[in-house]
Amino acid sequence: MIVGKDFAEELLKLLNITNKECIVKLNNRKGYSETLYKAKGISKIILCDDDSKTSSIITAAHEVGHFINNRNNYKQYLIFKLGNLVLFSIVILAILLVGINQYIYKIPLWILCGIMIISFFYSILLNTIKINDESGANKEALKVLSQYADIIFTSSKDCRKWELIRSETMEQLESGLQKYKNSSWIVYILGLSPTIVYILLWIFN
Repeated sequence: MIVGKDFAEELLKLLNITNKECIVKLNNRKGYSETLYKAKGISKIILCDDDSKTSSIITAAHEVGHFINNRNNYKQYLIFKLGNLVLFSIVILAILLVGINQYIYKIPLWILCGIMIISFFYSILLNTIKINDESGANKEALKVLSQYADIIFTSSKDCRKWELIRSETMEQLESGLQKYKNSSWIVYILGLSPTIVYILLWIFN
């Protein structure tokens, strides 16, 4: 039976994506798979395991979906990649202003409130972009699986069929997206951290 890495490579071939655009690698040290997209250069699909389980096939297709989604929506990808850096910059600036206001120089309240509001609402925007990125990868994965899974299974003499793994695929992709959504609170807490620092300093000083 075909394994995840080989399945991803076969998908890329059928999509006319050469190894000058994207390659597939294994990294058993990481607990998750990822796609490192490069608009200029060679992108990398890194899979955390490589076995013949259907779940590994679905993960491989999902990562190929990330590559396709990022290539087709490059502006959105740039926003996604820069988003974390921008959020951290806003949060650090906001916390610095809160500290300056508390210990060095009184900053107008409207400025403090403004930067704290921007910090929180940007965290909401960033989280929405990340969820859309995962959702887009899922859609592309379903598309390529429905078109090419049976071709790959047949050529690899694998007895599986797309119709037989469709429900498992839907369940795994939806479960992964839901886990992503459930971790949203981490980004929200980061966006709220300047407000939290401000309130703590106000209470204890």
